[in-house]
Amino acid sequence: MAHLKKLQTEIDKGLKKVDEGVEEYNRLKDAHHRASQPNQKEKLEENLKAQIKKLQRDRNQLSSWIAEKSVKDKDLLMEGKSKIEALMDHFKDFERESKTKRFSQVGLNKEDRADPEEQKRREMISWIQDMLSNLEKEFDELTAED
Repeated sequence: MAHLKKLQTEIDKGLKKVDEGVEEYNRLKDAHHRASQPNQKEKLEENLKAQIKKLQRDRNQLSSWIAEKSVKDKDLLMEGKSKIEALMDHFKDFERESKTKRFSQVGLNKEDRADPEEQKRREMISWIQDMLSNLEKEFDELTAED
């Protein structure tokens, strides 16, 4: 009985550690997205990699607890494991994207396929520039008549 209680305490600590790790990963990801300097981005990429490695170790621990027969309620363990695996997939894509050189063939092709929000933004900027040039022409015409 004491063994099960100790195991449950370890599991609770492990799940809390996973939740904190997920929050830290998301915080680092957001900071990387906001970073403007290349050296800041590189530092945050290293931190993200270290964080995902920690989460992978936690995932291995969760897997061992899931495999134990003495653990009855495995839903939270499975949920924690799936959270970590989703972050691992995200990191894999993130790492591939960050390793792509901006002016490589892949990077140039990627810029051609802008996301829909970026495309809308570009169209809006173009429209605003057209309107400004039209207004400037009208202004010049009106001031020339005076």
